[in-house]
Amino acid sequence: RDSRTGFPLLAGGGSSRSQVGKAYRPSSGPWDAIKPFDVLPLATGEKSALEVNWIGRPHLVSQADGIKALPRIAKSNQVEVHAALISALSDLKPEYRVAGLFALPFLALTNPEDLFEHLEELLDDVDTKVRVAASECLQIVAPVFPSASEGVLHKELTSEVNSRNTAAFAALKEMCKVWPEVV
Repeated sequence: RDSRTGFPLLAGGGSSRSQVGKAYRPSSGPWDAIKPFDVLPLATGEKSALEVNWIGRPHLVSQADGIKALPRIAKSNQVEVHAALISALSDLKPEYRVAGLFALPFLALTNPEDLFEHLEELLDDVDTKVRVAASECLQIVAPVFPSASEGVLHKELTSEVNSRNTAAFAALKEMCKVWPEVV
């Protein structure tokens, strides 16, 4: 405690809060212009594409963009959004799996059921883009969900593939800022 004020001292600076905050704020893109009532039909493939106005210009958004927009409607349609994300993470098309990994950190906050099992599988995916996206996803979720990502992180740290090691050590470093006792 600070001797002058009596308030607890803050340790670790503000960077740990910003890392945890990444899971709460997905980056922006054309998917942000999709109307909320169109997100789920687009993400599930009921609609193939939509034209939206993003940054003053028309953009054509696809199913992958609908999957990336799922966090925007997660609170109002938890069950349907979770089902759409699970479907995207296990889809045959790599771009849908990558989009699902983009949305996973935010959606895990509302319903983490089965998501970390999919993340572990996608770290060993046959497609390079999916593996890279899964490593990036692990870096974001590890500080927020240390117990759920512990086994996956251990596996990645002991991997012989250099890029997987690098991503896992980056995740471990960020986890140290938030949960040093766990690390």
